[in-house]
Amino acid sequence: MRNLYIIGGFLGSGKTTMISKFTKRLLDKGKKVGVIVNDFSTPLVDERYLTKLGAQAEQVSGECVCHTTAAVNEALDKMKDKNEIFLEPIGTHLDVASAILPDVIPHAVDLVVRPVVILVDGKRLSEILKKDKAYILDFIFQQLQSADIIFVNKADLMNTDDIKDTTEFFEKKKAQFIFGSALNDENTDELFELLEGKSKWEEKKVGKDEQAIFTHYETYVKLQARMKWVNLYFSIKADHKIITDKIVRILKEKLKSDSYLGHLKMMVISKEGYVKLNLTRWDEEPQITEKVYLDKGEWKVIVNMRLKVDENLIDKAIEVLFDELSIYEIDIINKEVIIPLLKWGKFVRQE
Repeated sequence: MRNLYIIGGFLGSGKTTMISKFTKRLLDKGKKVGVIVNDFSTPLVDERYLTKLGAQAEQVSGECVCHTTAAVNEALDKMKDKNEIFLEPIGTHLDVASAILPDVIPHAVDLVVRPVVILVDGKRLSEILKKDKAYILDFIFQQLQSADIIFVNKADLMNTDDIKDTTEFFEKKKAQFIFGSALNDENTDELFELLEGKSKWEEKKVGKDEQAIFTHYETYVKLQARMKWVNLYFSIKADHKIITDKIVRILKEKLKSDSYLGHLKMMVISKEGYVKLNLTRWDEEPQITEKVYLDKGEWKVIVNMRLKVDENLIDKAIEVLFDELSIYEIDIINKEVIIPLLKWGKFVRQE
């Protein structure tokens, strides 16, 4: 039998960080791990990073997994030799478990669906609660319909009032929740133990007819379209050491005042190694997995951004980025920029 874990949550909630932690644990135990990553276009930083860790990573791109069960089943078929499989839906998914599992469970009869985990950025949720944004809370709750367990992530950034407000919110919803931090391994052991149980989706065979109704659907569709997905893919070459976080800092400086950031993920790769950087709030410093300085040579760069911003500002920021890199005597090779036009659930490549 193979285990299937769904780890969902809104943009920047820490899904990939959590999956990476669990992937490393399972690989250290000798398990064979597969991960299905989901986003609007390619290449994906998450897919490259998880592959570097030693997992088999498969991409479902172009639309949310909740709209393409066939692609999920195809990815699962490619992982028949993997006994631990994670599915990471796109950050703006709705009730993903009820949308895909009724089709996935009959197709992959050897799967055991483990408790579905939905991550919430605790600091962001507490800010939303204070602003009383009803339609955003409705959207968050819609995501939570899939959850067996809610992991309130980044609890180390929350104050006493934040924790109190968030606790009251989830208690009213009668939800099972845990405070912790994926990045700092706070309460991840407890979550890992809970994943040994079975999901309500496995035990009750919950069907699509039990999917919750999203009461602000039109508002959600508009928000989905306003959250731009930006992909940069290029190579850099230099005869000196490269400060990799410079790319993130240039984009941050040019975009932070007029945009809402869902996430900014970057990976710089060569045959000798890689550096991964992650940013989920403009007022934070980038998280860096490896050394900041790279030796001279040629490196491939992937940047994935999801943010709410005017498209002209994105174009200007990218133009400034390439100009400033040239100032630092960094040659840019084979650059590709994709800014899809997002529609409900999928994207259309712009001409």
